[in-house]
Amino acid sequence: MGNMEQQLNREEIKAKLREIIKAQLENDEVEYDENNLDNLSELDIDSLSFVEIIFEIEDKFDVKSAGGGFSDEQLKEIKTTDDIANLIIAAKSVS
Repeated sequence: MGNMEQQLNREEIKAKLREIIKAQLENDEVEYDENNLDNLSELDIDSLSFVEIIFEIEDKFDVKSAGGGFSDEQLKEIKTTDDIANLIIAAKSVS
């Protein structure tokens, strides 16, 4: 069930990620292109909003490791919703 569940969940994960990002952008009253929420580096997200997005993601997907969530190294590598989905899937497969 594991591998098929991962395939099925990737698009669901990305859809939820887009919802979280969109909610934060609306909170910040930032203009954005709804069709371009996957490329985080192109969005006008400040560091505080990014941290809030990450906390929301860790909470919503229950991504808590011994370190309490994603590592600083992992966060520096995030550029797209695919990157975050990969981290979530990897964290879930460990737990």
